[in-house]
Amino acid sequence: MVNGRNRKKWFTTSVFDKPINLHIYTDLATWYPISYVYNWIQGKNIRYIRNSSSPQVYRESLDLFKKFLFRRNFLNRKIEAQLQLNSWADRQALLRGEKPHKDRKGKGKDI
Repeated sequence: MVNGRNRKKWFTTSVFDKPINLHIYTDLATWYPISYVYNWIQGKNIRYIRNSSSPQVYRESLDLFKKFLFRRNFLNRKIEAQLQLNSWADRQALLRGEKPHKDRKGKGKDI
């Protein structure tokens, strides 16, 4: 992509969704603790934030992800609770590794 105003070149990034990925996430009826079943959603959200170069691309990836979760009967309120832990506004801190790890320092194992 070329910026017409100052002729600088840049590229955009987005999360790649493999066409063969069936998006078969953990079944809610498993023996895993409910926190395990839902907590990985925050990590996936962080990946989407880091790998998307614009808020629009991030939202598109997130909407598709949520659609797959709903297909597996994940609860909307639990999904939203995990997604609210990080937002697009956190992107720079996430790219620098300050979040979520910096918030955990001194609270058990330091990362």
